[in-house]
Amino acid sequence: MNKFNFFSVIGKYFTFNQYRKVLNFLNHYVVGLFRRIDDHHIFLSGGGIAFSLILSTVPILLLLFALLGNIIDPHTIEENLSKLIVTIIPYPAYAEFTKNAVLKRVPEVFQYSNAAFYLGIIGLFFTSTWLFSSMRTILNRIFGYDKNKGFITGLMRDFGMVLLVIVMILVSTFVLPAINIFIKATENFDFLVNFKVDEIMHLVFSFTSV
Repeated sequence: MNKFNFFSVIGKYFTFNQYRKVLNFLNHYVVGLFRRIDDHHIFLSGGGIAFSLILSTVPILLLLFALLGNIIDPHTIEENLSKLIVTIIPYPAYAEFTKNAVLKRVPEVFQYSNAAFYLGIIGLFFTSTWLFSSMRTILNRIFGYDKNKGFITGLMRDFGMVLLVIVMILVSTFVLPAINIFIKATENFDFLVNFKVDEIMHLVFSFTSV
């Protein structure tokens, strides 16, 4: 009796066709999503990508440290890191502790930049390409793409993707100094001072860090 009362209440607001469309929608998207997750072993694939990502970050970081150590002045790095930490961490005590811990390691990075460069290049060729290779293999399996272009071609493509990631990280590294130069330049123009560009950028960084 309760079941009939339930359907009679629903019938006041939904027609049978609308009810069937809702069930078909849930079956197609919700149930279908879990079915595809089980068919493609998404958690196992995600674990493999995460493991490859952890391995690939080590040589990428070594190479980035080496490039930054030979291109950028250490004082510029320390100044930008200090501003970034103070902006991201809203609590002065924790920000000061983090800033001191990070800035103590900056001279060591520049001291061993040459060794980090060679280790990063060697490790990059063997580990960083595994990440994109794993992603390519998993995506090809999910979307049913079975064409193989050869081991050498795939390896060179993966290495090119790694170089592209490094370039993007280097570009993003120069964004913060460029913003600081822009903020200092706005202080020399009276019509831009009223806009309070420095406060706006501080709010933007604070919002994105949250």
